Order: sequence, then structure tokens, then C-alpha cells
Amino acid sequence: MKNKENYFIDFLRFIFSLCIISYHSWIFAGTFGNGFFNYGYLAVDFYFIVTGYLMMNSIFKNKNNNKVVLKESFHFIYKKITRLFPSLFVTFIIGIFFVYGKEVFINPRLLLSNQLLPELLQLGIFGYDMTINSSWWYISAMLFALALLYPIALRYKEDYSKYIAPIILVIFLGIVNIFKVNINDPFLIQLFLRNGFYKAVIFIILGNISFMITKKIKEKEFKKIEVMILSIMEVLLYIILIINMNYFYIGTFVFALLLMLNISLTFSSITISTKIFKNPIWKELGNYGFYMYLCNISIRTYLLNKYSTMCLPYKEMFIKLEVTTMIVGLISYIIVELIYKKMIQKSIVNNKNKKSHMIEIGLNT
Repeated sequence: MKNKENYFIDFLRFIFSLCIISYHSWIFAGTFGNGFFNYGYLAVDFYFIVTGYLMMNSIFKNKNNNKVVLKESFHFIYKKITRLFPSLFVTFIIGIFFVYGKEVFINPRLLLSNQLLPELLQLGIFGYDMTINSSWWYISAMLFALALLYPIALRYKEDYSKYIAPIILVIFLGIVNIFKVNINDPFLIQLFLRNGFYKAVIFIILGNISFMITKKIKEKEFKKIEVMILSIMEVLLYIILIINMNYFYIGTFVFALLLMLNISLTFSSITISTKIFKNPIWKELGNYGFYMYLCNISIRTYLLNKYSTMCLPYKEMFIKLEVTTMIVGLISYIIVELIYKKMIQKSIVNNKNKKSHMIEIGLNT
């Protein structure tokens, strides 16, 4: 079956980012469990699984992956970092003003302190405190997990998803079980690294396996009635999983397995979602959701400081967090995606191409 663009995943990126932001609002309720989406941290599993799928997709698309494994792996991680850095930098600067306010102008040394520099350099996985945006642990964990898994997957790509990935999964699940690593509390430090690292490895591997399942689904031909049934099941399961982040009827690992299977179905592009979410605007909505995620904790800190003495009701603080995060996320999105990437970066690339062309003409003459 011909592969089609399906931006349903990008739409889900936006929805799951809202779930995470809603989860972070629990602090306004005074105690954990009294807010909306109390188990919204499970939404992070979605991002890790998608990352694992895209990792394998990149390996199978890359025609140069027969070169030196370490060199190719370094190139892959480097591209990830350079792609992420503008987004991290802009939301980091915005976050500084939300957390420190005018104090940054009075004491600029804060920018070079042990609190801020490791955060910008994404060293939170080693135990550094994340002052501006503690949700950035996800970026650290993802990069370190990819650095571990990508070279192995690249070297043994034909057998990796079938045999090697499940073996690594069993090993890490064993580590989590034996040492009682609570992967749902990513900030605890066990075995030299924060728990978020083990969570990232486990769910990125599920994404690697998801790639294999997707390939199997694509190989099959489905009748119209079967496509309709699968489409209904796909949407219903996502709704159930999202509701579960508020009530927690389904445990962490069962949740992840169901999510992996549904993501595999979505990436296969055989369901009706392919026709509904075929406009690239959904991709931009997913990117916008990522910026909301990057800046939500610094905004939460700002709101806590500003309204600490007012004792406002939880629902009012929840709305303030959601609305402010949406506005700041949109500003960040415009600065990076529209102004920097589509105007400045594009202009730089065009100028380089023109210079190369002029040099080439000069050499030919």
C-alpha cells in the first residue's frame, strides 16, 4: 500500500501536550490528586513511542546508513540537537523572565549559574535541578536514550525490531523491577541517572517495535468495512486513553502497550484519519503544542509567585495556566518557526547557495 501523509499524529501531539500542561496544574489544588488530568504524565509515553517509531523510520530511509555506525549515529543526534536548540533557547530566555523577572537585569550572573546553564545544555538527566522548566527532563532523557539505542538499531536494522529491541526491553524492565525504579517519577535518581532515562529507553523501544508492527499492517489489504471498524476503534481507544489520564483505570504498562498498538495503526495510514488529517496545518498545530509544553512550567512558577497570597480557586488558576501557556507558546512558535526558520534561516541557506553557484560559475569560466 502506498504510504500517505497522515497528520493525525501531529494533532495528537497537540492534544497530549494539553494533557501534560493540565497535569502540571495540580499544584494549584494544594495536593496531588485534586486537579484535572492527575495522571497526565502518561502523555509523555506518547512522545517517547512516536520518537522510537521515527528513529526506525529514519534508519530505513537513510541510504547512507552502511557507513561507519558511530559517525552516522553522531550525525543523527547532532541533527536532533540543532533542530531542537532554537526552540529550547527561545523558550529558555522567555522562561528566565517568567521565573526571575527584573532580577536578571540586576544579577546577570544568574545566566551562568549552575542552575541555568546545565538546564540549557540539557544535563538534567544527571541530576541537575531544572529551574526554568522541569518538564525539559523529557528532552534530556530522549537524547541519551537515542544515543544508546540508535547505533545498535543502525548496525542490526533488519533484526533489531524483531529480536534485539525486545531483549533490551526485557533487560530494562528487569532493572526497573529489581531496583524498584519508579519511572513515573522521572526526577528521582537511581543507578546514577534520573528515573526519566529508564522511562525513555523503555518507551522508545516500544516505538521501535511499533515501526515493525506498522510495516506488517501496511502489507495487508483491508476491505472497506474493516477500514471503517479499525478507524472507529482507533478514535475510541485514543479517547479512552485520554480519559484514563484523569481517572487511571488502566495501569502504566497496559496503557503504554495499548498506546503503542494504536500509534502503529495511525502510522500505517490505512484508517479514515488519513483523509481527515491530510492538511499540513495539523503538523503546525503539533509544533505549536510542543512550544506550549516547553514553556508551561516557567509560567506555572510565575503564576504561583504572583497569586501566592490571594488563595484563588483551583479552576481559576487552571484557566490562567492554560490561557497564558497558549499565548506564550504561540509567541515562541512565531519567533522560531515563522521568523527564524522560515525567514532568517531560509535566507541564510539561499545566500550560501548563491555564493556556491557564483563560485562554480567562476571556476567554469
